[in-house]
Amino acid sequence: MLQVLIFIGLILLFCDDGFVCFANDKFVKQKSEPVIQTSVFDYISQTDSANIPVWIYFTDKGLFSQKDYVYQIQNINISERTLKRRQKTGKRTGFFDLRVYGPYQNELSDYGFKIRKSSRWLNAVSGFLPRDQLHTVAQLAFVQKIDLLRSGKKVVPLNPGKQVESLKTDNVYLYGPSAPQLEQLNIPVVHEYGYTGRGVLVTVLDTGFRRDHVALQHINVVAEYDFIHNDESTVNNLPADWPNPA
Repeated sequence: MLQVLIFIGLILLFCDDGFVCFANDKFVKQKSEPVIQTSVFDYISQTDSANIPVWIYFTDKGLFSQKDYVYQIQNINISERTLKRRQKTGKRTGFFDLRVYGPYQNELSDYGFKIRKSSRWLNAVSGFLPRDQLHTVAQLAFVQKIDLLRSGKKVVPLNPGKQVESLKTDNVYLYGPSAPQLEQLNIPVVHEYGYTGRGVLVTVLDTGFRRDHVALQHINVVAEYDFIHNDESTVNNLPADWPNPA
């Protein structure tokens, strides 16, 4: 059951998932209890680092009226290709397309927070927060939750297994050592029906790419970006730890 609260002539609807809604759109999310997640305290107990890698989630995107929301939605810069793709599924432009609210990010910087990335989908920013500012930042009205920014390292096997023989098939595709995985997904059957993916824009996320690999020699790479080193080269660099901002 929805509880209705009238506040300065504006109707707020408290949704089941913790958001405060204006009409059918989610604008404000309630603060988490607790704000600082257990993973953060676990990390602190295992390190003496002066800076903690965290995700800081916001309660809102600086919108507190239907008028502001409509204005921001109408002024979002979304590519024509994206709009056409969404028309196929009936998905509309909405709250998750709006950028993370800039003034919130600026205020976090005042507490020594060094922003690494922002996510409009999560409505959050990742970065390094001074240990002694953790509880202060958690009390800010617009901070919904603080969670640990997790990381990992690529493990290279000492004795790689022998390659699997290529799939024996009458069609023109050579699957190489990926044959077992592709067979599980019935990809050869899809190819035999004539579906090749030609003309489809594909995004590939990985730890790095060998640009001289045969699989990339005949592919039109439209754009690339390295989210670790913040540059436009996705060459497979050697693993490196994040620099300690302290």
